[in-house]
Amino acid sequence: MKVIIVGAGAAGLMAAKVLLENKVEVVILEARDRTGGRIFPIVNNKYGFTVQGGAEFVHGKLPVTLELLEEAGLTLKETTGKFLQLKNGMWQQSWEMIEDQEKVIEKMKGLKEDMPVAIYLETYFNDDQHKAMRESLCKYVEGYDAADPATASTLAFLKEWETEEDEQYRIEGGYGKLLDFIVDKINKAGANIIVDTVVKNIEWTTGDVTVTTAKNEKISADKIIVTVPLGVLTSPPGSPAHIKFYPALPAKIEAAGKIGSGFVIKVLLWFNDAFWEDGLAGNFDPEIKDAAFLISSETIPTWWTQLPDRSPLLTGWLAGPKAATFKDANEAEILQLAIDSLAKILNVSHAVISEKLLWSKVINWPADPFAVTAYHFETVETATAQAELATPVNDTIYFAGEAIHNGQSTATVESALTSGKITAELICKSLSK
Repeated sequence: MKVIIVGAGAAGLMAAKVLLENKVEVVILEARDRTGGRIFPIVNNKYGFTVQGGAEFVHGKLPVTLELLEEAGLTLKETTGKFLQLKNGMWQQSWEMIEDQEKVIEKMKGLKEDMPVAIYLETYFNDDQHKAMRESLCKYVEGYDAADPATASTLAFLKEWETEEDEQYRIEGGYGKLLDFIVDKINKAGANIIVDTVVKNIEWTTGDVTVTTAKNEKISADKIIVTVPLGVLTSPPGSPAHIKFYPALPAKIEAAGKIGSGFVIKVLLWFNDAFWEDGLAGNFDPEIKDAAFLISSETIPTWWTQLPDRSPLLTGWLAGPKAATFKDANEAEILQLAIDSLAKILNVSHAVISEKLLWSKVINWPADPFAVTAYHFETVETATAQAELATPVNDTIYFAGEAIHNGQSTATVESALTSGKITAELICKSLSK
């Protein structure tokens, strides 16, 4: 039995690991020149650091991630620090991102049917009195969930709110260490991870699949797992990452289009020192010294530190529909927006930021043809769409990924790992019949 896996991100690598442990032959095809997908560790040899261009946090004690970490001998480090919001020129320490939060949640609990967040606000809080509430909820949905309030599910937001873990962690050494462990297991099992290989066509009949790559190579197998992001799965013909199925799978592609596509731009700034921890940061507030997150209304509104590690790295975050508007902006333009935003947030000159900046990197995920989406968000149609995508086609074509797993820890690496694991186990179960 041979299985082709399209995509060497978390879901694809996890599926390969499980299949190989069950003695199934695997070939992994990856469009990029690296493994990891939207896990993107960036190593800087000049200054001797590794930073995270993609996934960074572990949101709570997550079972599949914890099991893998234990197997790999890796550990978690809990984040620390204050959550500061800049309001009317003053820093306020508060984790409450939504005005009249209790009122918002209580009304959600009484909903009889789902609706988009924007419709929910228009229906129940459409008056001048609740303007701040509407703006803060939309800002949260866009910034945290990378979602569009016009289509994001209200009940999904409520579920997330009620089940979200308070503890946040990072893997010691970053997600790259976990990837290295899985890739090493795959290599030792004798499987091929073929990078720089863009899949263009998938021809199939029951129990037989042939993939044609952009280099016109043909690879055949008994089954295939497609783990590409939503943005790739729904990309139009002619786009660099578009995959064509023969025969076509309109129900699957239509289902993928009903799941929300979350856009993110991440900006990494490495300075010669952590200058925001001392009086150089304008009208210095001592609370900034121990800040984990800085939230503002600037163009790049959200920034975080590496606490508990005292690091000269600040990470900027722009998510949701606003990130999509910068899809075609070049790195220099986005970097200037980031520096301008940070200068205003810290109340220092643009020159101070620029002079202290040693290294920068802009990761524009909407502009990446092999990602487009950073992670998904739930619409009112997501549950049925996920069920459609999770259902194999004639026990031959399987789909996996963070956007397909319908469970806890949605839109995370945990979700991708779980989806890959479940999909591989499904294939193994079908072989034992």
